Amino acid sequence: MASPIAGNESFTNVENLVGTLNLVDVASLTANTVVAENATIDTQNLLSDLKPTLEGLAVAAVTGSVTYAANTISVSDYDGSATVAILLPAATAGTVVVHYQSVDTNNATAGTLTFSCATNEVFATGSNILTTDTSTVVPATSSVAGNNTLQFAPAGAATNILTVGCMIYFTCTQAGTWHVDADLSGTHAQVTGTFAFSTV
Repeated sequence: MASPIAGNESFTNVENLVGTLNLVDVASLTANTVVAENATIDTQNLLSDLKPTLEGLAVAAVTGSVTYAANTISVSDYDGSATVAILLPAATAGTVVVHYQSVDTNNATAGTLTFSCATNEVFATGSNILTTDTSTVVPATSSVAGNNTLQFAPAGAATNILTVGCMIYFTCTQAGTWHVDADLSGTHAQVTGTFAFSTV
């Protein structure tokens, strides 16, 4: 029987490095499925900009200041009428938390929306989220080392960047640290409301 690679039995340019991945199914690549299987994957860098899949997450309606549940899409009715403080659950590897904005944030009293990490936990250094702050050349805010709070301050107008249908994603690939990503309003009319990281 002829060899299936007849004539090519002697390859000189093929390597099989110990510890490398033989096959990666990109369609199933999520923060839940790719968590440090071995030292050749730096999940801190590889997954920091990935939005999580929503598959398998629970869905729960929330009102006011609450602690968000792990692996849950929290459907929030925050509208800016009062200050709302959200506590994130413990940051354990593979955990996903999603804030889903179900109403507009146009209430004239403009109460803030704050997301806080649990004690001794932080947002990953260099996490970015878009904002409408025009004092910077690039309309985004970035976290620095030690930041454990993310706050949204809306304007009393129907032009806030956080509005109906927007989502903010919190994913954890390393215990104690949250990565942040978001789908905010993409229309040119949404020009108010600012996000800011801080340490409290």
